Amino acid sequence: MLKRELKCFFIDDLKEEHVLFTQALEQTGLSVQCFHYMSGADALNQLRGSIYPIPDVIFVDVNMTGVSGLGFLEEVKTIERLSHLPVYMYSVEDYPSTISQAIKLGATGYLIKKSDVSLQAEELKAVFTEGPRQQVG
Repeated sequence: MLKRELKCFFIDDLKEEHVLFTQALEQTGLSVQCFHYMSGADALNQLRGSIYPIPDVIFVDVNMTGVSGLGFLEEVKTIERLSHLPVYMYSVEDYPSTISQAIKLGATGYLIKKSDVSLQAEELKAVFTEGPRQQVG
């Protein structure tokens, strides 16, 4: 059992994705407080301007208007106090070139969005219970 409540950031410009992510997170049965952002810029502003909350893990969509997921990742990795944070790209896009680019930029893993919430919950649970590891799934 986890000793403390974990914190995550979920960043996606589509409201429906926030609903699906929340449902999957709830199905994990884990105690995770999730902070939701509709843009990479908003999440970056929060991370730059505050020491709380610093998430244990970040999930960010690849394709967003404004700051893309890859742009967000690149920026987070340049901020010394945040560069250690595990960042998982979270996308429907599964192009090998995009996955490779994300890993080269420092992504901890690349999760493919599932249409089945239960399958997504299993994947999220693995991220939280097995700890940061490079994965593509």
